[in-house]
Amino acid sequence: MILGHWYLNVIRLPIRLLRNVTIVLFILVGIRVGIDLYGLITQTVLTPIGTPIPLYIFVTTFGGFFISLALFFGLIVPVIVLAMVWKTIQIQSTQSATGLLYVSCVSVLFGDLFYRYCLMQYGLVL
Repeated sequence: MILGHWYLNVIRLPIRLLRNVTIVLFILVGIRVGIDLYGLITQTVLTPIGTPIPLYIFVTTFGGFFISLALFFGLIVPVIVLAMVWKTIQIQSTQSATGLLYVSCVSVLFGDLFYRYCLMQYGLVL
């Protein structure tokens, strides 16, 4: 976020800094995608009657709605927005790229809030 403000206030900053931040964020979101996919495949959730069901099935239930929101805001939205950031960096539009990076960071934070709810409610560690 500080780097974004530099690009808005300081003229002639090299665009490679913004490109490097975007690459790092791509890598971190990619690692998160891998961890979450592994968790979706391997974890189970106890139903109210005490029977375990796989997490990928639980996501489709009413109780798994918040997990779906966490996956949407924590993974899908940031990947789409980061692709948009990459395109705006290619056309040298630093103001648009920094604004989109803000949106991506806020989306990750919202996804994390939903992940925290799932941790507190169901004991899921994603």
